[in-house]
Amino acid sequence: MGERFRRFAKHANEKTCVLRSLKVALFVGTVLAFINHYDAILSGSLSSVELVKVLVTYAVPYSVATFGSASQAMQMDSNSAQTGAISGVFSDARNRAGPSVVNGKVSEA
Repeated sequence: MGERFRRFAKHANEKTCVLRSLKVALFVGTVLAFINHYDAILSGSLSSVELVKVLVTYAVPYSVATFGSASQAMQMDSNSAQTGAISGVFSDARNRAGPSVVNGKVSEA
């Protein structure tokens, strides 16, 4: 479990993941903040409690985008590790095969 969390944290803190999550949070958070707090925003009377709610409104899409991006990166890592192991098996089989033809010439393996 600890190793999995470390891999997740590594991906979650990569520059591409952070920037993507910030963009999503800025867009989605702004839409949600306006939907949920438009009256206080337009009147300019945000209380400290409402300000905390607005900040949490931005934190939620950031967290969701980060979770999705880091999870996808971990999945791609495990897929590439599996693909590498499988391709290694096939390349070993090709290396043990008999003669091959390259540019019309037969060569022994």
